[in-house]
Amino acid sequence: MAIIRKYNLFIICFLICMQVVFNCFADDDKKDNQNEKSVKQSNLEHIKNEFKKQLDEKAEKSKDADNQPDLVFENSEYDFGKIYRGDRVEHIFTFTNKGNGELNIERVRSSCGCTAAIISSKKIAPNEAGEIKVTFNSGSYKGKVSKNVTVYSDDPDTPTYKVSISGSVVEEVSVNPERVDFSKVPFESGATRNISVKSETDFKLKIKKIDSTNPNIEAAFEEVKDKNEYIVAVSLKKDTDYCRINGN
Repeated sequence: MAIIRKYNLFIICFLICMQVVFNCFADDDKKDNQNEKSVKQSNLEHIKNEFKKQLDEKAEKSKDADNQPDLVFENSEYDFGKIYRGDRVEHIFTFTNKGNGELNIERVRSSCGCTAAIISSKKIAPNEAGEIKVTFNSGSYKGKVSKNVTVYSDDPDTPTYKVSISGSVVEEVSVNPERVDFSKVPFESGATRNISVKSETDFKLKIKKIDSTNPNIEAAFEEVKDKNEYIVAVSLKKDTDYCRINGN
């Protein structure tokens, strides 16, 4: 009988312990579920905030983009064809501000001193047009040439924009060499250098007269038959005083 009572007591204690353990696990599961739910809610809030932030940034960028200038040139290249050496070429490049914000031209810069650029206005309102006048001086150039003019503005897409002017410079009459250097010459001996003067086109060349700006330098010419060319002999006179000789 005592054994049965002890056994029953053991069973009861065991059941009580199991209930306590079960309750503990249940509490832990409940806490885990609550923590997991809290984490999920926190993550969801973070995702919502990030999404809202991205939408706000896109809206702000879209708003800024709507107020930006847009520099658009009608043509960015001009070919002047053929000109004679020494000629000047002028061309006007037309552009429009296609944006919704005011366009500010900071400056225009040519690639060399032979090309000049003048802008009509540095501030261009939306949908208004502007002009850049480009002048090319062929000067000493010959053959094919290409010169650039760079436009600096506050257009966010094209802050630097290049326009170009190009063509061929024809040398109607070539002089080779263009500069004569007698170097060091003993004053009693004199010296002579030859220059070729030749037509590079169908132009019929004829030398009528030669003048010298220096009394110590004289020149004579002789025609080369059937070549449309002359040979000019430039001479430094004998017994010239000791000095440095310059002239044309």
